[in-house]
Amino acid sequence: MTKIFSLVYLFQHFFQFVSDEHGEAAEHGAEDIGGYIMHHVQDHVVYPIHIFNMDLSITKHVIMIWIVAAFLLISLPLIIRSKSLVPKGPANFVEWIVIFIQDSIIVPNLGEQGYKYAPYLLTAFFFILACNLLGMIPGGATATGNISVTISLALLTFIVVQFSNIKKNGLKGYLKSFMPSGVPKVMQPLIFMVEVLGMLAKHLAFDSLPICSVVT
Repeated sequence: MTKIFSLVYLFQHFFQFVSDEHGEAAEHGAEDIGGYIMHHVQDHVVYPIHIFNMDLSITKHVIMIWIVAAFLLISLPLIIRSKSLVPKGPANFVEWIVIFIQDSIIVPNLGEQGYKYAPYLLTAFFFILACNLLGMIPGGATATGNISVTISLALLTFIVVQFSNIKKNGLKGYLKSFMPSGVPKVMQPLIFMVEVLGMLAKHLAFDSLPICSVVT
């Protein structure tokens, strides 16, 4: 019962915070639209929690992530539970999205072996899509505009890519992939560092894309 009351108290404060924020934005009108957008994107503490000098506060973006996760965990299994060969309604729409991502993104970029990465890629897609759509609701917040969320997604993708490379080529082949053939031995340490930094830069660049799309 204590946990239930704690959750009720938490969500009561959250929705009170949302209503206050929405009313304040309405008062300002269009005079400070830029400030309103940044206020909508920025995170805010809803329920402060501090344990051993660690800030574990529940913020607005954290609650948005919880809502998205709960929505996807409940809705998607219900939508795809039908065993019919010809899906109807929401199942037909979800299948269309899956086929589109499979044929337009996964296979063209990863080939036939990309099918094994489809569960992770589709999970990331639906998570980002739901977060962005939820952020469009008045009083909501776009969790993907938080650098911590995008860094976490980039880190997960980085781990999946590197693990898959090591599993396919072995550790020795993985390290060789950072060294183009024909490079003089004197230049090999420098080229190795450049290749590693380039790989990290790619993930950091893609990490910033969700934030830029939210702000713009």
